[in-house]
Amino acid sequence: LGPALRRASEVMSRDKAAPILCGVLIDADGAIVGSDGFSMVATETAIDVGVQIVIPILMVEALLTSWPDLEGGWVQTWTMEDGRPMLAIYTGSGMVVGIGMEGAYPSWRDLLPDAGTSAAMVLVDTGVLADVIQAVSLVSEASAPIVILNVDVQGRITVALEEEGRKALTKLIPATAKDVKTNATAQ
Repeated sequence: LGPALRRASEVMSRDKAAPILCGVLIDADGAIVGSDGFSMVATETAIDVGVQIVIPILMVEALLTSWPDLEGGWVQTWTMEDGRPMLAIYTGSGMVVGIGMEGAYPSWRDLLPDAGTSAAMVLVDTGVLADVIQAVSLVSEASAPIVILNVDVQGRITVALEEEGRKALTKLIPATAKDVKTNATAQ
């Protein structure tokens, strides 16, 4: 529970404009998910809560501060008579009880590619990637409605603009290939 919760908390949103993302999801099948709307971490766990519940940011922070390792932790959920979701997280040395967040967490599994669609993951200098995407977006605003981002299994990333069926601009981003079984990042 501890490592999965910590990873998810690193990307959960702090933006109150997207309140449901200001927490960590424990999915019915035990997956622990955090997202800020741009990045996502999903970790499969053996926790079986049977329902989807979102732990609010303050409860997540209290858990990680009070019990940094959370070894041996488990979760229990129930619904109050007024319909509010409740949860208790038991740790090796204590317990935290709180109200889960109300609302629907985005359908995060729909964002994962099908298993087997790729046999490689690439490691990229995010600064270079951001610079190339910014340059391409400036040109695309003026002339080309389609931007293509292609990642091949050798680790080459190509960003291209397409204007009326022809390539108007192509940039190659240096990357390093790293073998993995799937490009889904559930851990």
